[in-house]
Amino acid sequence: MLFLSEGSTHADLVAMAQEDYNLDMNTESVELTYSLHQMAPDLPPIHVTSDRKVRNLLEITKTHEVRLAVDDLHGSLLVNAETYMETVSNCYML
Repeated sequence: MLFLSEGSTHADLVAMAQEDYNLDMNTESVELTYSLHQMAPDLPPIHVTSDRKVRNLLEITKTHEVRLAVDDLHGSLLVNAETYMETVSNCYML
């Protein structure tokens, strides 16, 4: 489970994924992607590669269920989409 706040950056998200999933902290090979459940299955996932895209992801999780994938050189790990969405949504309760 990743806890993000509105000011979270791409570097924050990558560092959390590396720490939470015991990935090599020295590698730059972490790739973050997500898919919306209502997307057609043949569409490629959306890559999270910048601070702007992290902000977009946080906004999308307020209203849509997403599946966040954390990929590294050693394989693929999936983050529980519903738990992640709830966590992000709770950060934004007004």
